[in-house]
Parts: sequence; C-alpha cells; structure tokens
Amino acid sequence: MPELLKLPKKVLVISSYAPPKANGGSKYLFNIFSNYTADSYCFLTSHKNFKSRESDSDFMLPCRYYFFDQPSDKKKLSSRLLINLTKPFRVFLILKQALKVIRKERVELLMGVTDNGRMFILTYLLSKISGVPYCPWMVDLWRENNLSAGWKKIANYFEPILFNQAALIFLSLPSFKYHYQDAYQRPANKLHVINACEIPEHYNISPKENYRPSPPFHIVYVGSIYWAQEDNIINLIEALNEIRDIDVCLDIYTSRPTEKILALAEKSDKVNIKYADREKLIEIQSQASILFLPLSLNMQKNPVIRTAIPSKINEYLISGRPILIQAPVDSYLSKYARKNGFALVMNQNNKEELIMSIKKLLLDKDYTDNLAEAAQKIVTNSRNSIRNFRLLAELLDDLSVE
Repeated sequence: MPELLKLPKKVLVISSYAPPKANGGSKYLFNIFSNYTADSYCFLTSHKNFKSRESDSDFMLPCRYYFFDQPSDKKKLSSRLLINLTKPFRVFLILKQALKVIRKERVELLMGVTDNGRMFILTYLLSKISGVPYCPWMVDLWRENNLSAGWKKIANYFEPILFNQAALIFLSLPSFKYHYQDAYQRPANKLHVINACEIPEHYNISPKENYRPSPPFHIVYVGSIYWAQEDNIINLIEALNEIRDIDVCLDIYTSRPTEKILALAEKSDKVNIKYADREKLIEIQSQASILFLPLSLNMQKNPVIRTAIPSKINEYLISGRPILIQAPVDSYLSKYARKNGFALVMNQNNKEELIMSIKKLLLDKDYTDNLAEAAQKIVTNSRNSIRNFRLLAELLDDLSVE
C-alpha cells in the first residue's frame, strides 16, 4: 500500500450514496479516496443510505462524515411526524447544514456525485451561496440515465449549466469522456478521467488455485440488480432451466432482487438468491465456476449501457475465474473485454448460444486458461491506482481558488 497523499485543497464530497455503502458508485469513491489522508476530504451524505443492508464496514473511509438529514425511526410516530412537518423547509435546512460544514472544515472545493441529480443541484446551490468552486463527479451519466420524467427535464436543463460553470469535471470511465466530448464542446477541456477500471492497491491479489471446476457447477452473479441487468439475468435463468445433462446452477448474491427474479427463482431448482458480506464475497467469487457480468441487450442504444463498466469487474478479474459477459456489441464493456480477451462475450439474446457458452466455460480447460492468463495480465498492468490519485492531486493543485 503506497503512502497516503494529502490533497492540496480540502474537498467536501457530496453524495447520496457514500462509502460504506457497497454499491458500484460507492466502491469507486472508496477506491479513489482511500488513497488520501483523512484530513484531505470529508463527506456530506444521507443517514438513510449510510447504514443499510448494502453497507459494509470494510468500505468505511477514515474521514469525517456529515449528514444532510436526520436519522429516523419509521416505527416512531414522532419521527414520522417530524419528517412530514419539515418537508417544505428541507432544502433550506440542508443548505444551512451544508454551509456549516463548509465553514467548519474550511472546504476549498465541492464535489457533487451523480445520483438522480439532487446532489448536483445541492452542490451548485452551495457553490453559488458560499463562493466555493465545484466539480461534478460523473460516476454515472446523468441526463441520459433512467430518470423519472420530472428529473429528466431538470437534468436536460441543468446539466449544460453545471458543466459550463464547473471548475473541473471528473469522469469514472474513458467512455464517458468520448460521450461528453461529443455532447459538449465548450467544457471539453475540463473533462478528466479518474479511471474506475484500474485495480486499487488495497485489493488483495493472492495467486488463485488453477481453475478445475467440478460438479455441481456454480455460476455466480454479485451485486445490485436494476433495469440494466435484469433482462440478461432472466435470460440466463431460462437457459439454465433447459440444461439437464450438467449439474449447474446460478447463485445470485444481492440484497435487493427484483420481483421478476424472485418469481423465477421460486419456480426453478437452478437459482439460489443469497446474501454475503464483502469478505465472504471475495472468497465466493474465487471459488465460482463462472462469474456472470450482464448489461441489458434490450436497451443497447441507451448511452448508459453503451458507456458502462460495472465496478465489480475488478474483483471478477482478480478472482482467476472465467467471466461470461452478455452485453451489446457496441458497448464499452464488450469492446474492452474483446480487446483484452479476458472473458467470453455474448452480444445476442440467443438461448442455444448461451447454453453452449456456459458449457464451453465449464468444459474447455485450454480456453478458460487463456481467459485467466489475459485477466491476470490486466490485473498486473492495471494495478496502479497511483496514476489515479496522483492525477487528481495534480489537477487540484493546479486549480486556482479565488
């Protein structure tokens, strides 16, 4: 682990979903900010999302955390009444709380992280009131995302304003830069990639035993299930239901399975829905027969699908196990996997082809050995988050703060 670096400017990171929440965006923030001293930054986040089933103490950062809401006990009538009574004034209370944090911590830069847009708007308002410059941090795309009609209108209006007036714009993937360079000409020079695909130093990379799967075989999916994953997981379940000559099942490790997935799991003897903490998940992934990584085939023209790489890819690569990717052919994930040769990539919803792909990964040792070798090469070459955290520090050092 390299020596922690002190950021040249005190940063307030504003995010609804902050570490220790163990979803993709929070993991990414943890991977980046765990490289800096605890006094370099602090978080403004939500009590509601801070401690939940999706939280993992392994992802807790050592910095100070502040909250723009109050912890509530839904069972207590007084707590529910307080929430309802303060709703009309909540934005003013949040701004007041945030301004106190800025003064107390002597914050020199605001970083608003993508969600449905609330944190972007909050960051923008805080910057205007306090005079502290701000930087959008695009963990996901915003206005192209699967937003409600109201938030879609807000995003279409505000995103160009936020980008044009931002001091810098941080992006989690190179594919985001290509997307935004096409969308915006004026702020193109502000776009900087702090790559989510690089393997952080704190990830434990110990040599894995050679891949020698034996029945019963386990295909493993780890992580949240949203619209971007659901249809391909359903495709996989339907394919597995037709495989009777091989003992193979799907283990889904998620805290929130969708209703459709739950319904299919109840009817199938091939699907297990489970939950495990991070330490156990690392072990589970390293013992899987196949690791499944899906992105919706039904929404292949969606910019989110075309630009995304799920954060779990780092752990998948480290595991030494074969990876099965099902994603659109022109998606960044498909192109990245094909270019580096670390996964079997499927670009169609073809049940027979999916069944053959599963059997190939289970039975063709030479093929899976080549995949594992390619994955290890990426791990070796990418295990350099030093590039990331030094780049961020240099950018902040060069940023003039009035």
